[in-house]
Amino acid sequence: MKWKVLTVIALLAMAAAALRWKDEAVAVAADYLQGAEEEPVPTMRLQPRDYRILVHSGGELTGLNMTPVRAPRVRGGSLNIAWIAAEGKIVNSGDLLVRFDNTDAMLSLEKNQNTVTSFDHQIGKSEMDARTEDGILSMDLRQAGIELDYARNQVRQDKSIFSAWEIRESIVSAALAEFKRDALQVKGEIKGEVTEAGLQILKIQKKRAESEVEIAEEMLSSLEVHADQQGVVIFSNHGWSRIEVGSQVWPGSPILELAALHQFQGKLQVVENEIVGIEPGDQVQLSIGAFPGQTFPGRIKTVAKAPQQLYRKDPRKYFTCTVVLDVPLEVMEQLKPGMRIEGAIQVEEHHAAMIVPKSAIIKKEMEFVAFVKQGREFVETKVKILESDHGFYVVDGLQKDSELALRHPYEAQSLHLPDFNAPAARSQSRRFIMVM
Repeated sequence: MKWKVLTVIALLAMAAAALRWKDEAVAVAADYLQGAEEEPVPTMRLQPRDYRILVHSGGELTGLNMTPVRAPRVRGGSLNIAWIAAEGKIVNSGDLLVRFDNTDAMLSLEKNQNTVTSFDHQIGKSEMDARTEDGILSMDLRQAGIELDYARNQVRQDKSIFSAWEIRESIVSAALAEFKRDALQVKGEIKGEVTEAGLQILKIQKKRAESEVEIAEEMLSSLEVHADQQGVVIFSNHGWSRIEVGSQVWPGSPILELAALHQFQGKLQVVENEIVGIEPGDQVQLSIGAFPGQTFPGRIKTVAKAPQQLYRKDPRKYFTCTVVLDVPLEVMEQLKPGMRIEGAIQVEEHHAAMIVPKSAIIKKEMEFVAFVKQGREFVETKVKILESDHGFYVVDGLQKDSELALRHPYEAQSLHLPDFNAPAARSQSRRFIMVM
């Protein structure tokens, strides 16, 4: 009897619950019988962003960006250093770097100046002697002319009065007088030519001595080397000896180097498939292993013409890019060649760009289109791709605040059951740089 009562109570309770949750039960059943709705088209709201593409690479420091300072190219053999700036000193443009011993140059200048003065005296004396000799020769020629006239007037021609001997003697005397005059004229011409030749030789020797004077003066003026830019003084390697006061250097040989302030050089190795777009002048953000947490600005100085394989176990080839770092002086003093560096080279940059996933852009014949939502419809819009990197496009043709479909909204969706025995797929994220 009791179990019948309990059965009746249970049925009454179930009926009451059914009446209470009738609406919910009907909705669940309707959903079950109706089936799932079509998946909605995913969209995104467009906002302009700053977009940069960076190429990451590694390398090492190679040394300072230095300007060599060489000994002046002068004649006369080696040069002796009389004074030199201290290594590590910071100098400004125009400051004295090296002064060479000018003793030999002063002696050479004085010697050649005395030689020029001596040649001046010799030239003056030769000209004076030539004028004196010309005067004496002129007097001799006048006297010879007088004697010739007298001898011609004394020629005996009357045989009835003078003997044959007297006639012949007078003729010979006239001939001798004429010969003397002609000889004096020839002597004068030869003497003039000899004097002029001697003067030309003296003048040539004088010009040579004057050239030596100019060389000595130029040498004196170049025995002081001044800085042509601001920098830090660093001595160059000079064989086994160290550059110091008293050292001998040859003209044109390196003496020291000026390291540009705040600048240090390094080399980055860029994989060959990432070298496209990297050019001299590109900006680089560099980090140095010895200074964790700090970054330093730099720029690409040179890019290698051809790649090379760096490691035997690495089949890839790398392009070597020389970079110049801009670092504070207190940091530069702690940098050493060979330190490891990491660089992010900026290849491309767009300000206020429209950046969309590649899935949102559809290629239609020879054009690219996107679908912008307007009300309940999606309107096809032509776009132009400005840049492509990883999974994103930088495009032109879309407006701010537009709602963009992330896939084709009207293409047929195929239904399929998932393979429940397959492992869960891993998410594959593509790396890009976007500065908000």
